Amino acid sequence: FFFPFKGRPSKRKVLRNMHKFVLSLLFSSGLIHLAEGQALTDVVDPTSATKLQDGFTWTEGALWDKTNSRYLFSDCNANQLKFMPNGNPPAQDQANPFTGVNGQLFDTKGRRIVCEQLGRKLSRWNADGTYVTLVSTYQGMKINSPNDLAIWKDGSVFFSDPPYGVSKDNEELGYYAFFRLKPTGTVELVTKEFNRPNGIAFAPSGNLVYVNDIEAGSIWTFPVDPVTGDWNLAGKALFTQSAPWPDGMKTDVNGNLYVVGADGLRIYAPSGNLIGQVGGFQGTNLAFGGADFKTIYITAKTETWRVQGKIMGLPTDGSFKTTATPSTSTSAATSSSAATSAQTSTSAQTSSSNAVPSTSANPTSETSANPTSANPTSETSANPTSENPTSSNPTSANPTSANPTSANPTSANPSSDPASCEQTSQTRGSGATEGTNTLGNAGTDVPQRGPNSAGLAMRPEMILVIVAMFMALFF
Repeated sequence: FFFPFKGRPSKRKVLRNMHKFVLSLLFSSGLIHLAEGQALTDVVDPTSATKLQDGFTWTEGALWDKTNSRYLFSDCNANQLKFMPNGNPPAQDQANPFTGVNGQLFDTKGRRIVCEQLGRKLSRWNADGTYVTLVSTYQGMKINSPNDLAIWKDGSVFFSDPPYGVSKDNEELGYYAFFRLKPTGTVELVTKEFNRPNGIAFAPSGNLVYVNDIEAGSIWTFPVDPVTGDWNLAGKALFTQSAPWPDGMKTDVNGNLYVVGADGLRIYAPSGNLIGQVGGFQGTNLAFGGADFKTIYITAKTETWRVQGKIMGLPTDGSFKTTATPSTSTSAATSSSAATSAQTSTSAQTSSSNAVPSTSANPTSETSANPTSANPTSETSANPTSENPTSSNPTSANPTSANPTSANPTSANPSSDPASCEQTSQTRGSGATEGTNTLGNAGTDVPQRGPNSAGLAMRPEMILVIVAMFMALFF
């Protein structure tokens, strides 16, 4: 726009050409942002939302069993594990050595890692049927009630520990936190700055983690050191504040974040833009599954649902690949302090496989500054490779068996707390039940895009393009 000029250009001509240049930058910037935009129908089929079955007490722990091609979940208050062969109802009972299962995942060895919300511990069900307690205390105090978890590439299990499975009188820690169980058996306190920590999921790079504070309705990100897996607490950034009662979260191979909560399933682009939502239920957890790992199974209070996705889910067993340079969220960062220390537990090594092959192709970027790792102190277990650290209660039913049924799956480890899996006013302190939108009926507090939304609600970058076009035409 500046060249060539014949002779010495006039001041007016220079200003006019500078004006055109600025407008072109604005227009190009807007188009670049618009290029990221995805229609909801590009990500899922909103019309495919189907209720599979209802009549449960409180469903949680959605998980796909690739080895046996079945959808697993728990009826938490009834203390039952369920499964649906090939993801189709009716649900059948599965043997259950746990107490009040919430979040659960398979690791790369096919072992089932479980948050026992009512049992107040993190446990593992080995492929040979043995049952192992991984974490039940921290610094000599009983943890609260593990809720959800995510597995990093080195096998570390990060899990949230809110108070929903324990009465106030029986709390020992005095705070609610995210913890990390390392493969060595070391337990580390990652952060205790959230009021009600809940959902957790890694981005495809493994260098960014999403966590939510369910009662605040907020989702946050932390950069993750690509070598150590430590979270950079100073790099904490707000991803979105628009999710009512965000609960379980998962990501797809393109980096989109799937969140279930009070108004159904919400899907966000890596930038934090809401792509769209699918309603009709109040979700508690979700899992990708099916032969192509694109079907989304959702636990929803007394029901369980299915939505057909169009993008492969990110493997949740820690088998995803990490890049050499940490990436970050595009949201504004706020500082936070690290509170760290450790206690030991142990993880075991057995063989089997339930991993989903990773076919992640160029995930959409999650950009952020190079994090400074918060390296928590630790005390290592004297026997970190023991197969059965806290042993016991082995069940003969193989967790990956094709047909492990039990007519009366009562846990061998009853909880001393009579708390319910359903989040009550006693444990929440808000008078609300998880999945209930306190601002009104589900979804009424957020802009509604409709069930067939293409995700094209007016966004700032669209306004930028319109303003640039207007200025170009009239100035």
